[in-house]
Amino acid sequence: MTKKAVLLFLLAQKCIMGYAVGLFLYVLSPYFKNVLNTSDVSGLFLGVATATLFALFFMYRIIAYSGRGQFYLFLLLLVIIASSVGTFSAYSWLGLSIALFILISTTIATIALDIIVQAFSTDAEDGRVYGAILSAGNLGFLCGPISAGYIVAHFTMSGVFCALVVLYSIIFVSALLSVVRLKHIHHVSRMRSSALIHEVWQSAWFRRAYIMSFVLQCFYAVMVVYMPLILVNQGFSVQQIGFIFTLILVPFVIIEYPAGILADMFFGEREMLIGGFLLMTGSLLTIVFMPPASAMAWIIVLAISRVGAALVESMSDVFFYKHVKCDDIGAILVYRTAYSTGLLVTMMICAIVLYFFPVSLFFPFAIMSAVTIIGVGVAWNIRDTDIVRK
Repeated sequence: MTKKAVLLFLLAQKCIMGYAVGLFLYVLSPYFKNVLNTSDVSGLFLGVATATLFALFFMYRIIAYSGRGQFYLFLLLLVIIASSVGTFSAYSWLGLSIALFILISTTIATIALDIIVQAFSTDAEDGRVYGAILSAGNLGFLCGPISAGYIVAHFTMSGVFCALVVLYSIIFVSALLSVVRLKHIHHVSRMRSSALIHEVWQSAWFRRAYIMSFVLQCFYAVMVVYMPLILVNQGFSVQQIGFIFTLILVPFVIIEYPAGILADMFFGEREMLIGGFLLMTGSLLTIVFMPPASAMAWIIVLAISRVGAALVESMSDVFFYKHVKCDDIGAILVYRTAYSTGLLVTMMICAIVLYFFPVSLFFPFAIMSAVTIIGVGVAWNIRDTDIVRK
């Protein structure tokens, strides 16, 4: 199979996986609230972040021995089996446990797919390749929330688990056709996790890339966990929330690929990163002081926040991948722990804040606006990669 054909398969897998994640992710907070009969679900997400963080370091050792292709296929198979069980036990402790397991496994599977993509990209085309990959994932993700609202309304959470079985089965077949030939990872040292972290953290560019990704993941954590709950408290139905989140995800589809091209050929990453963080900060502050509003008002504010997040997501990834090679598996995995550490730190802080100020779910957004300001400072001090710019 040619390189172009493999990349097309990877784009298709990313798109379907994005849809599956979007379908699943935005119903989790209401689902956990339903099963546990409580609005404070931060403890569950805290556990997910901790488990994912530990799993990523084991993932480094497993890939070194088994190969990225085999590991990716194994994860997909696990998700298919878990989703099948969840179909028949959705509203129970078993179903809740399966949902947590799927959330962890799909996060790791997404990272495994990123590692595979890195094997087919060069520095000169990283902006376009990763812009295309991110756009494909977000195109699928775009349809997830509104589909989730419809499925939950008509088929309950069991329907969501059933949909995951179908979607990940398609991804599994596509992966068998395209990535199974990637049998081993070469040039991966089997060093301890502490030594690996120490090694990659010595590079200033890595520290800055990691901090920017960390800030972005903190932003996502607050939005995914608490924004649906705020909208529910303001009287919006699950289907309305799904519609809102579908519309606000459009910027991810239309911005990230062009931004990758611009980063490759003209602007670099720095300016777009600064602009993205400023948009995120302004939107978070608006949410904090925003009174109960119409769906259109929420769509405008949240869409602006996603324009900023789309710029930061694409440019932070492009900046990182232009500094690493396909065999830098350790650096990629440490970089991707930003998702788990961002979720972990955010949930810990939010749990403490909501313990002392339980009357308002807006406090986490106020804290996050201060965190995004840190992102502005870090982005201000990075140096654009000048690999292909004339």
